[in-house]
Amino acid sequence: MDIQKIGEKLKALRGQESRDSFSAHFGIHRNTLAAWESGERLPSLEFLSLLAQQKKLSVAEILGEAGVVSTKGLSSPQKVQQEADTTVNSEYKLERERACSQFSWKGNDFTLIPLVKAVLSAGGGSFETTDKIEGHYAFRNDFLYYRGNPKTMKLFRVDGDSMEPRVSDGDIALIDQGQVAPRAGKIYAVRLEDVIYLKVLNTQPGKLILSSYNTDYTPIEFDTRGDMADCFSIIGRAVWIGRELD
Repeated sequence: MDIQKIGEKLKALRGQESRDSFSAHFGIHRNTLAAWESGERLPSLEFLSLLAQQKKLSVAEILGEAGVVSTKGLSSPQKVQQEADTTVNSEYKLERERACSQFSWKGNDFTLIPLVKAVLSAGGGSFETTDKIEGHYAFRNDFLYYRGNPKTMKLFRVDGDSMEPRVSDGDIALIDQGQVAPRAGKIYAVRLEDVIYLKVLNTQPGKLILSSYNTDYTPIEFDTRGDMADCFSIIGRAVWIGRELD
């Protein structure tokens, strides 16, 4: 399976449509599409199935497994899924596993950290608290161990502007869930009732204060000795903030 040729096929199928428009249509980031088109990474099966439906092709034809591409006839979703399960699953998934194993084999220098779908609010609070995994990011082990324990780390997307200019809307926060002891002035992911926040944590006797870098937002204060104590928990400390550039 030639990854470069798959990338070229994706570019050809996109045609004159802009990368921004094309990626938005399929619900993926433009940088992800760029990596697929350049042959840097293999596209996901989910994307290939959707693309096949739109272009009236089979997944096998997009991957170059069935010779000359034909645009005649519309593949049903069931047929597309069946092709993804048969033609693609064996060779395609094996290729992905081989690429991943080659990447992580050299000295076991990298750890894959899960990106969960829960969103950390840098604003009025987020109710998206699911632990469902959206994907993984690879980090060097020495980078992670310097900051905490990789086994207790997860990545979360940030929503809102309350932590500007330090943390921006759309950033990704690396949270070490093993670091739950409050340290004054550090950034933590916290849960208050059914809402999760990304805030600067400070303490006073019997009181916790959740502050923002953006002065437009009023600090949240509550008494840790009252009824609110059972409604509050520290998810973990933010040890790194990153962002994807357009």
